[in-house]
Amino acid sequence: MSREQRAQLDRDRKAYRLALDARMNGTASTDKAEKHERRERQLGRMSTGFDWQQALKLYGYRCAFCGVDERDADLTVDHIIPLSRGGGNWQWNIRPLCEPCNTTKGSQLDIEFPLGREI
Repeated sequence: MSREQRAQLDRDRKAYRLALDARMNGTASTDKAEKHERRERQLGRMSTGFDWQQALKLYGYRCAFCGVDERDADLTVDHIIPLSRGGGNWQWNIRPLCEPCNTTKGSQLDIEFPLGREI
């Protein structure tokens, strides 16, 4: 079997697993935005611009982990308890993180996140 054939087989398997997962979970689509909206409806209200402004103000317009200022880096919404772990979009569960910190944290809880950073 050639390298191209193996790559195509891997792509086909992945597509099959995604389609099977979507059918088993009752979703017709694997679109992330649709999953996110459905999760928000189930677990809590959607956050508003006011919530985000409150979170920014609470953390002094800085990343909650590394402290970088919002003028130096784009701050993103971080869920303290990730949505994939049952967290909601409540005000107490939202905080600002810069893109590198949020990407590194991913769907981990704070206690699972690498040590050596300030909160």
